[in-house]
Amino acid sequence: QVSQHFGVDNFYIAIYDRRDEKIWYPLAVKRGIRQDWEPRALADRLTDRVILERQPILIRTDASQELVRIGLPAGEGAPAAWMGVPLLSSDEAIGCLAVFTDSPQRSFLPGDLELFVTLSGQVGVAIANTLLHEQLQRRVSQLEALNQFTTSITESLDEQHVLSQVCQYVTQVGSGQRSAIYILDLETSKVELAHACGLSA
Repeated sequence: QVSQHFGVDNFYIAIYDRRDEKIWYPLAVKRGIRQDWEPRALADRLTDRVILERQPILIRTDASQELVRIGLPAGEGAPAAWMGVPLLSSDEAIGCLAVFTDSPQRSFLPGDLELFVTLSGQVGVAIANTLLHEQLQRRVSQLEALNQFTTSITESLDEQHVLSQVCQYVTQVGSGQRSAIYILDLETSKVELAHACGLSA
């Protein structure tokens, strides 16, 4: 719909992960081809400014000069025109919906921005609902894992088995690759490695 409305084949949805302070791209299309852009840290860029300031940005033409004027690095391969609007959930910006063009003959108008803002409202609600559903599903999985973990350690009197279960559980819940448990000996004031999961010898 975005492509048809604005006659462009470059657009993307950027989502801001507040926990990790990273931006990721569930959908990105450039010159009509689906892209696989890696998540990245927050930076001084158009997308980030739209999200952090919760305000749309319209660059009608000559984006390179306009970026410099508003205090952003132009970089290489700057588009000819760019338009981005925040995706809002309640009073929080969860991401940015953006379109751009490389053609100097194509520009975006204030009327385009008004339509884009309207579109972003519907998109923002849909994405917020999807993210909420994913969070609930993840929470349910965590609670199921916690229940199994609790049952496992309460039924065991084997210290090493319990330590092993704890290491595996925290690795799973924390989405990590390795974990370790250290025990403090109060008499000697030393810390000893009691159990590890995924560490080398």
